[in-house]
Amino acid sequence: MQDVNSPGLADADEPDALDHAEAGRRAVRGSVLRSGGYALGILLSLVTAPLVIRQLGVEDFGIYVTITALTTIISGVSDLGLTSLGVREWATSDAAQRRELVGDLLGARLAFTGLGLFAAFGFAIAAGYGARELVATACACAALVLMGVQAAMTVPLAGQLRQGWIAAADLARQGGQIVLVVVLVLLGAGLVPLMAATVFGAAISLVVTTWPSAGLLSPPAFRPHRWLQLLSGAVPFVAASALSVVYLRATVVLTSLVASEAQNGAFAIAFRVLEVLINVPALLIGALFPLLARASQTEGRMGGYLTPMWSATLAAGAIAGVGVSAGAPIAVLALEGSQLPDAVDALRILGAALGFSFVGAFAQYSLLALRAHRQILLVNGLALSLNVVLTLTLASSHGAVGAALALGLSEVVGATLSVVFLRRAAPPGAVPLARLLPVGVAVGGAVAVGLLLAPVGVFAVAAGAGVTAVSLVVALGLVPAAAWAAIPRRGVAT
Repeated sequence: MQDVNSPGLADADEPDALDHAEAGRRAVRGSVLRSGGYALGILLSLVTAPLVIRQLGVEDFGIYVTITALTTIISGVSDLGLTSLGVREWATSDAAQRRELVGDLLGARLAFTGLGLFAAFGFAIAAGYGARELVATACACAALVLMGVQAAMTVPLAGQLRQGWIAAADLARQGGQIVLVVVLVLLGAGLVPLMAATVFGAAISLVVTTWPSAGLLSPPAFRPHRWLQLLSGAVPFVAASALSVVYLRATVVLTSLVASEAQNGAFAIAFRVLEVLINVPALLIGALFPLLARASQTEGRMGGYLTPMWSATLAAGAIAGVGVSAGAPIAVLALEGSQLPDAVDALRILGAALGFSFVGAFAQYSLLALRAHRQILLVNGLALSLNVVLTLTLASSHGAVGAALALGLSEVVGATLSVVFLRRAAPPGAVPLARLLPVGVAVGGAVAVGLLLAPVGVFAVAAGAGVTAVSLVVALGLVPAAAWAAIPRRGVAT
């Protein structure tokens, strides 16, 4: 049998990846591999983040994060949900349709990203950016184009459950960018060269992605009627996808307009931690999405996937939320060189919000598989509206902490509504609310231990709360059997 992880896999073999008896296990492993690679990238980035912050200073770092957030918004809006829709269509199409699909995705991303660049520069000019900031924005936009093409090229890999290659591309991007940033900092570089490092990282990621998917790619196809066919029936999801990206970064952009530069910089430090970690739930759940898309077409299979995923999501969210909140003083100290109080408090709030982000990602990917596009649009529209109102109100009066509260409350509302809609759309009993009780016990126990260890110091609090959360999550049975089964064991063929 041909290795399904080898480059150049024949199209005829692709459906077997999703229908094979080991598909679920492979998907879980791919999810863990993808997140593990991302986690390794995060550890590497810890080397450069403090260097960048101290090189630029808090205020210039606020500009750096604002430009990054602006171009990320453009990236998400220009994507129009095409990557997720592409994976879903790939999972339900034949070989010929898949090849055409990739060409259409590449053409659409190039066209829509080009339009987004005009919007990015329009905002930069309207915000009064000087020449230095405009050049930095141009560098970020160049990286945006490369990453847009790379995202479209990951669709065949995701559809084949070949998450290892996607993880490798992500890690190569982060590693290449990190090396260049270290060199630039040692040379005393400023805002523009440091932003230009993102172009280098994006180019490396594109090269790594091209290698395993080369045999499955088609030239970009600029056929607007095909783009409309792909988006047909999914307009609510397309709008929701754009809103979800705008929603997360709107807090950064609005805070930069209504708060002082010092408060904007403090929030930027806290948000930088969240921005890195908030991709984890999307990676974990997104790796399993092809299975959900295929299962949604087969009666009786959907519930069998949703229930263990729900339990695992709650477990991961509880551990992540506790870990970030308890470790906030250490993270800020590592990044900024001091325990900046406003940044620490903001990160504690964002840590709690991260736990709800896991729940929201699970529910929205599941709703997408069930084609509940209007529900996704409603949730994201409400979350964005709430976030804008709260940010303008709270960030202007309470600075970084107010901005964090605005984003955190929006995450809670979005996750809650998403679960409500999923329970209505999913098979009965597939998303049991009874699982929330052990999660509450695990989080409550971790918080109690953290409070007891507070007099000892921040390192004791972080370690004690984190270990308690993990121990209680495992002891209370929140980790599903499928997750344990996916762990390779010595002497067992995989």
